[in-house]
Amino acid sequence: MTKKVMIKGDIVDDKTAGFYQFFGMPAVSPSSVASVLNDDSGDEALEVDIASNGGDVFAASEIYTMLK
Repeated sequence: MTKKVMIKGDIVDDKTAGFYQFFGMPAVSPSSVASVLNDDSGDEALEVDIASNGGDVFAASEIYTMLK
């Protein structure tokens, strides 16, 4: 089975992610990616699906570091 990380919408920091969720706007934050990566499903392959126009460079750098 493949673990899938979906990066759709704006890339935002963890605090701003709550705002986006409240208004139903698509966004991804470092903590949302970390929750997928830290799921104890064993040693699965990882697939990353990215469709984002960008966003916060510091949050994106944190996500990149986790994926690396």
